[in-house]
Order: sequence, then C-alpha cells, then structure tokens
Amino acid sequence: MSDNPMYTFVDDVMAKNFSSAQKTFNDLLDQKLSDALDAEKVSLAQQVYNGVEPEDEEQLELELEVDEEEAEESVEDEVEVED
Repeated sequence: MSDNPMYTFVDDVMAKNFSSAQKTFNDLLDQKLSDALDAEKVSLAQQVYNGVEPEDEEQLELELEVDEEEAEESVEDEVEVED
C-alpha cells in the first residue's frame, strides 16, 4: 500500500473493505476541515489584530425561483400520487 491516504481509500473501496475506507475517508475529511478552519482562524486574526481588510469571497446563492410550468407539473404529480 501507498503512504498517500487517497490511494489507500481507493484501494479499500476497490477491495470492498468499507470499514477501513470509511475510517480513511473520515481522516481525510477531518484533515481538510482542520486545514480550512486553521486558515479561517489566521484570516480572522489578521483582520482583528492587524487591520487587514477581509477578502471578498463569493458565496453560492440558491436559486429559489421556480418556473410556473415546473410548479404546475409538481402539483399535478402530487395529486396523481394521492389519488
């Protein structure tokens, strides 16, 4: 096996060793989240203590508008299921 956890994860999935793959996946995710949290802490500390302006980050926006045609089809589908 390789020392790279991604290769280990893929190898475990291919071998259908899902319990080991889950542990490897959780470890990978924990590391990514920890790195992102640390970076955010550094950014916040720079803003608070050094007066650095916050970076404008694009936030994803959910498109909540539904076409009238889609809404009607959805309602019709629900009515058919209830009948």
